[in-house]
Amino acid sequence: MRQLGGVTGVLNLIDVKAQPSRFEVRQNIMDALKRDAQMGASFIQISSLDGCVTLDGTVDSWDDRHVAEDATWRASGVSDVENRLTVSH
Repeated sequence: MRQLGGVTGVLNLIDVKAQPSRFEVRQNIMDALKRDAQMGASFIQISSLDGCVTLDGTVDSWDDRHVAEDATWRASGVSDVENRLTVSH
């Protein structure tokens, strides 16, 4: 860039962040579920690999299922969600 005519300086503000670990992704999701969902997150199993998260387990309602998925999407480090939660009623 410096060789371009009229350029007197270059400022690099690019910040490269490391990918969160599996533990950090899981913890971020658990924290999001506690904040966003009025459900027992202990009945939800969370597995992740490279930002792809799978939710397994049982919830009480379709609304709880959607809330859990939405909370997972908002957690840091999540790039894809596979929602395999079943509704108990």
